[in-house]
Amino acid sequence: CDVDEPLADMADSLWYRYGHKLELSADLPALVDLVGSQYVDMRVMASIAVAKLLIGQERTAERNQAIAKLFKMYLDNLPKKEEVNTNRVVRRQRQAKAALADNNFSTREGVALALSQLAKNGALAGKDIVLVFTFLAARGLGDVHDEVRGKMATTAVAVVDAAGPKAPETLLPMIESQLQRVPDKEEKEEVLVHFDRTHENLVVCLGTVASYLPEE
Repeated sequence: CDVDEPLADMADSLWYRYGHKLELSADLPALVDLVGSQYVDMRVMASIAVAKLLIGQERTAERNQAIAKLFKMYLDNLPKKEEVNTNRVVRRQRQAKAALADNNFSTREGVALALSQLAKNGALAGKDIVLVFTFLAARGLGDVHDEVRGKMATTAVAVVDAAGPKAPETLLPMIESQLQRVPDKEEKEEVLVHFDRTHENLVVCLGTVASYLPEE
């Protein structure tokens, strides 16, 4: 799965020479962990490998475990919240500082890459699609980090495409419900910002779902 083709060929040669028999229960957890690597190429390769391992109805249990672990990895690596301060200027300064100090963004980006590969490789079943999109709508699409949020938005579109013609039936009600929500003005600023970012990305998803509506 290496992005460099000569290295990928060399790795294949070594793999067959070594003769290791892949055991899903033993090898999958390690690959999921590599999704959170600090090295982007490793995140990409691990994401592709995880997705290809989880294709097929017979892999439902392992797929559920992997998705649950990916969700946990994302939540465990969210930036820590600063103490509440009523001064708007101080809050903005802290938010800017927090964005720069977001040392765990690479893990969250890796989660987005893995979920995207699951969708693109046809590894997500019907219930998986709803579960993953629910997670994206609640968390990923409003991520504080620009790069992570962009990857999550790309993932959401891939999930819609994975649903295909069933997207209007399975995902459209959820998207419309989310878009109709109105945030409480008394909410914390970070909550309102997350809401706006999520709303913006859901509009993009709505357009993708619309492309699957039957022509009248």
